[in-house]
Amino acid sequence: MKDIVPELLEKIQNSFDQKVSADKTIVAFLKKVEEGTATMEELSLYGRKLGDHLAESLLQNITPEALPDNRLYFNIANRILDETMHNNYDLVNSAAAAVQKSIDKANGIGLNTVKATYPEERVMAVINGLSDKTATWETIRSRMDEPVRNISQSFVDDFMMVNAAFRSKAGLKTHIVRSTFGKCCEWCEQLAGSYSYPEDVPRDVFKRHDNCRCTVVLKSEKGSQNVWSKKWQDPDEDVTLFSRKLIGLRNGNTTINEVSDHVLVRIHERDLDVEDIADAINRPLKTTKIKIDEQGRKSYRAIGEKATVVINPETGSVSTAWRTSRKLSAKLKKGK
Repeated sequence: MKDIVPELLEKIQNSFDQKVSADKTIVAFLKKVEEGTATMEELSLYGRKLGDHLAESLLQNITPEALPDNRLYFNIANRILDETMHNNYDLVNSAAAAVQKSIDKANGIGLNTVKATYPEERVMAVINGLSDKTATWETIRSRMDEPVRNISQSFVDDFMMVNAAFRSKAGLKTHIVRSTFGKCCEWCEQLAGSYSYPEDVPRDVFKRHDNCRCTVVLKSEKGSQNVWSKKWQDPDEDVTLFSRKLIGLRNGNTTINEVSDHVLVRIHERDLDVEDIADAINRPLKTTKIKIDEQGRKSYRAIGEKATVVINPETGSVSTAWRTSRKLSAKLKKGK
């Protein structure tokens, strides 16, 4: 059987590129990104429009006539959605990083941005829905439409969420602003507002339902509360203080030389304390064997009483951390 995916993908990509190039709003936004004047609200609209054009391109090119046995088999849906959704994800995160960098430069902030994790489960749910052999073609088309638009805009929301955590933990005064668009539902109306992060942020503020056009943006200011001493000072000093607590520590034959931005996000998301991370490095209950990932990077885990840390033995970089479960901690302490 002929592999139809490469040709179909090319048609979808060409259609998408043409729509994006002809979209005056997107063209104007990208020009503002280059000039350093784009806003987060415009970024949210950009994410939505990328989803609109991708959904339209999928609907135009994926038809029963273009498919073997008039069916959208899983392997076809998976290859097409994985590539096209990843493309939108990369476009959104690239633009988001550029917009945030320009805003930070204007405000005298020197932090990097964090790339949000690709939502594998959400995309896979769409793929499974498209390849459902019991679904009518009308149902498949509906699953190819709004979910694609929604997820593309949620790429922006995910960027806002992880960078709010990162910046708050670094010491910046951070706010999340959710705004309604046009006539919206009661649920969205209730979520609309400006919230101090993290203490005032509603649990559902980063969520959106089908056909939701609300924008969720991040606002951060320099000169906020220090996350360790609770004094108000420059956020760059907070990052330096965090690094100083870990850099230079030794775990076996490895000296910690670097702490990734990802760790700053994780200590907030997972309710970790920098002292617990330091304890895991200095006095681990257990260190695991070195593993090598698909990109050839080495790592091992230092499991402490309250935190588990992943370390690259070649670079001395702490790449991530999470809370050690009480059950595992008790088991390791009992075995010592």
